[in-house]
Amino acid sequence: MICLSVMVFSPFGEPFCNREKTKYCATPLEKVPKSELQYFNLSAPDNGTHFILLSMFIALGYVLAASASDALLVEYAQREPVAIRGRIQTAVYTVRTLTAILAYLVTAFGLNGPNYAGSFSFALSPNAPYGICLVPCVLVVLSTVFLLVEKKTEPSSFAQWWGIFWESLQSRVMWQICFFRFVSNVFYGISTTAGYPVATYWAGVEPLNDSLMDVIGKMLFAGILVVVGKWGLNWNWRWSIAAATIGMVIIDGFVTYMVIWDVVRNQWFFTGVTLAENIPGGIRFIVSTYVAVEIADKGNEGATYGLLSTVSNLATPFASMIYKYINSYFKVRQNDVKSDTVEVRWDVTYVYLISYGCNVGSLFWLFLLPPQKAEVQALKARGGKSKVAGLILVVTFVTCLTFAVSSNIMSIFPSTKCYRIAGGNGVLDPKTGKCPLK
Repeated sequence: MICLSVMVFSPFGEPFCNREKTKYCATPLEKVPKSELQYFNLSAPDNGTHFILLSMFIALGYVLAASASDALLVEYAQREPVAIRGRIQTAVYTVRTLTAILAYLVTAFGLNGPNYAGSFSFALSPNAPYGICLVPCVLVVLSTVFLLVEKKTEPSSFAQWWGIFWESLQSRVMWQICFFRFVSNVFYGISTTAGYPVATYWAGVEPLNDSLMDVIGKMLFAGILVVVGKWGLNWNWRWSIAAATIGMVIIDGFVTYMVIWDVVRNQWFFTGVTLAENIPGGIRFIVSTYVAVEIADKGNEGATYGLLSTVSNLATPFASMIYKYINSYFKVRQNDVKSDTVEVRWDVTYVYLISYGCNVGSLFWLFLLPPQKAEVQALKARGGKSKVAGLILVVTFVTCLTFAVSSNIMSIFPSTKCYRIAGGNGVLDPKTGKCPLK
């Protein structure tokens, strides 16, 4: 709440290009007439550091709350009969997905003005969404204080809790699933930095269109969660994830390459066809979460579910660091995409090929994932324990977390963002040997 409040009242500064005053926002910077440069704020990318750091603390608070609620979710889910286990989990994620639609509606109708590359003549200030987010946070605090009834229990000591959790970390089912979720999600998370420029400058996607399609996409995503919860609880997890991943690559690849090579450059085509991605995406998401309920032990539900979620989520910034480094060797920056040359098109083609190849490569690790609940329980009962594997899991987790956070923090500071590990182009100022500040 404190961080949100600060961002509500902190000035954002001028946009990188004031679309209300110049028509050269989509022109490569070196081709913009000198008389128009006054409408460009070249230091705008550096002004976001303050908001990014505050957003990090907001995300930390959200994760703490989500971990506590997930622990309760696991406790309830484990009480379900095996045949229908997963329906409570599916219902919770369905509600979470549908309520996220409200955020997209704010973007669709509030951030569709000229300076957001939209078609409306009006728009909310960049601070307004933070103020809107502050309202439910206040309501949650009030409801927690005055409405929540919590049954009092004897608290466990840290030593007792850690003993149980350490035993869990040593079990094969735990470290094997953690390894699968991390490595598989790293491969699946390899994307490209060209996504936003391609959507904006080649497909011409406006914020209104983008957000409305996100709303429809969330509905489709929630719908597929319901379908899986009703009819797919006993599907083979390996085959489900494989089919979903291949389906996503085929759909996304078809649309993306049509846009890259100027066969079809239309915002409705770009955003509309890719809506189908939500179907395989929903299957992949919900199926991969069911296993967490099966391996959690009583007393450490939150820690187990939190560890699996964290390992899975840690893959995202780690994958981001990898693809930013790879993409730094190609001409796929915003200014490059604006030029729309054959060389740039080929470079964009290559980075997407790398991305799709890694996405498909994530399927190689499916042999580590048990195909269904019974196999998870069998691995849990007869998989054995290994202190070495548990220690490797902890060390790997801490190392990757430190490395990924450091890399992503480097990308937001002007003095370090030019390094390739931070997603920069690796070009240093020849005079200072450091990142150019302008």
